[in-house]
Amino acid sequence: MPKNLMSSIDEPVKEFKLDCSSQAPKQLDRVYKKKGGNWSLRFLLWFACAVGLIEIISVVMVWCFLYRTHQQSVAPMNGYMLAATGFRKFKYSELKKATRGFSEEIGRGGGGVVYKGELADHRVAAIKQLNTANQGEAEFLAEVSTIGRLNHMNLIEVWGYCVEGKNRLLVYEYMEHGSLAENLSANTLDWEKRFEIAVGTAKGLAYLHEECLEWVLHCDVKPQNILLDSNHQPKVADFGLSKLLNRVGENNSSFSRIRGTRGYMAPEWISNLPITSKVDVYSYGVVVLEMVTGNSPTTGVHAIGNAGGREQTQLVNWVREKINGGASTTSWIEEIADPTMEGSSLSVEKPEDILISPNGLFSAGFHPVGVNAYCFAIWFTKPSNGRHNRTIVWVANRDQPVNGKLSKFSLLKDGNLILTDADGSIFWATSTVSASSVQLHLHDSGNLVLLNSDGVILWQSFDSPTDTLLPKQALTKYTKLVSSRSQTNHSSGFYKMLFGDDNVLRLIYDGPDTSSIYWPDPWLLSYEAGRSRYNDTRIAVFDSRGHFLSSDRVEFLAADFGLGIQRRLILDFDGNLRLYSLQETTGTWVVSWHAMTKPCGIHNSCGPNSLCNYDPFSGRKCSCLPKFKMKNQTDWSYGCEPKFNLSCNPSEVAFVEVLHSEFYGYNIKILRNYSFESCKRKCLEFCDCLGFQHKFEDDGVYYCYPKRVFRTGHNSPSFIQTLYLKVPINLQSSIDEPEKEFKLDCSRQVTKQLERVYKKRRENRSLKFLLWFASAIGGVEIICISLMCCFLYRTHQKSGEAKNGYLLAATGFRKFTYSELNKATRGFREEIGRGGGGVVYKGVLADHRVAAIKRLNEANQGEAEFLAEVSTIGRLNHMNLIEMWGYCVEGKHRLLVYEYMDHGSLAENLYSNALDWEKRFEIAVGTAKGLAYLHEECLEWVLHCDVKPPNILLDSNYQPKVADFGLSKLLNRGGENISSFSRIRGTRGYMAPEWIFNLPITSKVDVYSYGVVVLEMVTGKSPATGIHAIGEGREMEQGRLVEWVREKINGGGLTSSWMEEIIAPMMSGKYDMGRMEILVRVALQCVEEDKDARPTMSQVLEMLLRHQNDY
Repeated sequence: MPKNLMSSIDEPVKEFKLDCSSQAPKQLDRVYKKKGGNWSLRFLLWFACAVGLIEIISVVMVWCFLYRTHQQSVAPMNGYMLAATGFRKFKYSELKKATRGFSEEIGRGGGGVVYKGELADHRVAAIKQLNTANQGEAEFLAEVSTIGRLNHMNLIEVWGYCVEGKNRLLVYEYMEHGSLAENLSANTLDWEKRFEIAVGTAKGLAYLHEECLEWVLHCDVKPQNILLDSNHQPKVADFGLSKLLNRVGENNSSFSRIRGTRGYMAPEWISNLPITSKVDVYSYGVVVLEMVTGNSPTTGVHAIGNAGGREQTQLVNWVREKINGGASTTSWIEEIADPTMEGSSLSVEKPEDILISPNGLFSAGFHPVGVNAYCFAIWFTKPSNGRHNRTIVWVANRDQPVNGKLSKFSLLKDGNLILTDADGSIFWATSTVSASSVQLHLHDSGNLVLLNSDGVILWQSFDSPTDTLLPKQALTKYTKLVSSRSQTNHSSGFYKMLFGDDNVLRLIYDGPDTSSIYWPDPWLLSYEAGRSRYNDTRIAVFDSRGHFLSSDRVEFLAADFGLGIQRRLILDFDGNLRLYSLQETTGTWVVSWHAMTKPCGIHNSCGPNSLCNYDPFSGRKCSCLPKFKMKNQTDWSYGCEPKFNLSCNPSEVAFVEVLHSEFYGYNIKILRNYSFESCKRKCLEFCDCLGFQHKFEDDGVYYCYPKRVFRTGHNSPSFIQTLYLKVPINLQSSIDEPEKEFKLDCSRQVTKQLERVYKKRRENRSLKFLLWFASAIGGVEIICISLMCCFLYRTHQKSGEAKNGYLLAATGFRKFTYSELNKATRGFREEIGRGGGGVVYKGVLADHRVAAIKRLNEANQGEAEFLAEVSTIGRLNHMNLIEMWGYCVEGKHRLLVYEYMDHGSLAENLYSNALDWEKRFEIAVGTAKGLAYLHEECLEWVLHCDVKPPNILLDSNYQPKVADFGLSKLLNRGGENISSFSRIRGTRGYMAPEWIFNLPITSKVDVYSYGVVVLEMVTGKSPATGIHAIGEGREMEQGRLVEWVREKINGGGLTSSWMEEIIAPMMSGKYDMGRMEILVRVALQCVEEDKDARPTMSQVLEMLLRHQNDY
């Protein structure tokens, strides 16, 4: 870039000064002085102020009235929504108060922190505050869209959420006994509890995989995500990595990244196989093995095969080996059931928990690396100016810090050394095993050593260096040094020191998108750099005197060569290899040798699109290319980024000279014997060419180097090279254009004109002027207040839309307007069903979904049934229960919107040839699944109270869905016997005897009705064809159907004989004898008069499924 251009870029905009004479102010002053004593003017001024104040008060009162009216109309809607979902929106202030300012932390993960709190209604809650990073946002959406739709007694219940600004919070029920991981480590669970936890967890996962409306993969089943309530009942939690899919098939591989926790992950994740629900099954199996053995599966994970190998935990292998060893069951059970207990440990919460070498030179313990983040490290005991300024020489978990609470560094009795996080997760382990006792020592050399009772080294820190070598610590073909990210960040950086495949010790830059060698000089051959490639021992070490020697003939001495000095060789964060010596008198470290005398020779030292400049006096400096800016203002390793976009059209770009600069490598091509103009044209031809260099080389020929990337740039006055940077052609003109000058003419002419205006006043023109002025002010006030009201209303609408968006994502449930449903049904034209509570119409929603829209009667019964259905079915989620999409509440209108069932009700299909015996059997099984969920698995006990064929709908695949919850009863799980029913519910012919004899009503009334429905499906006969009276004035609901079937079975004869008599005519000769017999016998158990003789719906389902698999 030309020098005059560079200076114009940096030159600040010229300041201009406004200097006007006092002439104008004096003239104006004279004009105003001529207005004394005008009382009408003062009156009008007061009048204008009063009118304006009245206008403001009136508009504010109107706004308050409209807002309160809107709130009152919204309140019922929110009430219905809360009743339907048990899910609400909290304010941030509410949750802050509930948690006492987020003071009591009870859990932490990658997505956020969990706090204990007490809500305003005195419920104790677990409140998860997600990080404001993108991952936290993504996990928030995942958890809201997943768990908000679920309803099962073995899944964590979410009570609500908060969305305010950047704050994202989820409110869960609080689990008194914490996670399974915490209880396993504390050894508080007996075998009975462990078995029940295994059963409950299996129920929750089975619901996710097979019963809820959408296929849910948890993807991270592990003890930390299984919580225990006050009765140690398990609840699967933390759906931050879950996947919510439609039920379109088992095989689905639409996962953008691997999900889960190492040790619990199925092999499919690593082998890139299709992901199905079996990945959760695998994780569940590992959790069960961990509960049985007490051993964590992540104590050692090894790969089988080459890249992309399978993850196989040592725990699984160990258990298999014990079982396959040929011993009796009792023998191997005793071997694996003995949980490993911790021997001794160091706690992160106790600063005094450290190891110190015998000579006091080195210490080992927890070192803070961030806010509430710690690593286990070894450091020089002296000098140390506080915990944050220690000289670190080794770090165990440099890339995965642990929590500042409950984390431990533990030596187990089995010989394993582990580092565990607050939730019990193992972040680092030696994966060692010893039959004898073990001991951990920190030697005077700074080496942390694990020994068995025979003195054999099982593990040592010298075999796994981080960025530092200590005297007598060897660098081998199996180890390497990796720089830190920065001077204070000890996580892994991009510079490495290792032996290459050619046996040469090298320093390399190994970044995320490129890798290159910079020491020894990449332009030199090995022998030219004084290196040998013929010794394959690949070892390098320096002694206590400061003498370094490697197998490829690298040798150097410290500047202060000799004994008695503490030294360390470190690959610094800037990529330079330095030998430091400790000055005992000052307690400071000084450089006694370094590999790179010119730091700009270190690749990517200033990041991409930047230039490195070095001189011995001021050190290294980094700067961006012209019209580029720093990508990260605190870290030059990220380099610079352009302030412009380049076009591929040659006519729209130009080149700017960057003098005395050169960039290493990354050429599109190296073109020999090219003139300058040819090189320029070639760069214009390549769209990905960002610039070029044209140089005269030693062989007497001009070379062209078109660049695709700018890395490792040098800038020095001694360089004769020039970089020609490609920029947009309009950039030059905008840079060269001078700033426009601003000029103000303060001549007296302006002053005179102003004076004449004020002097020309006749007939009290000030009165007219002020009238116009007052009117204008009033109009402006009204406009401003109206704009403010519109702004507030739109802001409220946007926040409401966001809230409804999250609520819709969480529940799949929304509020429709009456006009929407009127349009969807084309004026309620196509009637598809009718009952006592209302009429059902077919409609097509705006999103093209076909819906069944139930319009309730305006009578009180319709209102009661509306509340029943909204409060019941809105909370349910099961593939065999009808799905509700929303509702409408406008004036007297009450409507419910359901999914549309293509094949109508079971009653419509029962007496046709559409249902063969296989479909009827599957309908019986599916209906049993739906009722078993209502009675035993959802969070609250639900009695349907009106199970009959018209209330069992069939989808396009003839899968049954229990519908019409207008008579249902929703109760807490407080006991089996419930008699708080104000009236008889159900349909004659399907009602259990308890309704007639005023006996306690339990879930067995639905079991009875289900049995009648099954008999009707088998026989093709309605139970209501005849009803007879028993007793005086009392009527017992007992259809002739049940008696008739019993008489046929009890009449004796073969099964085929009585089956032929009762089977529906449309199935005669076309049915499976075994399946039909099972249906009949199960149904007869369900219609026993004594409710205690009837099975539960889960027992019914178990019987049907067992025989379904037998045939």
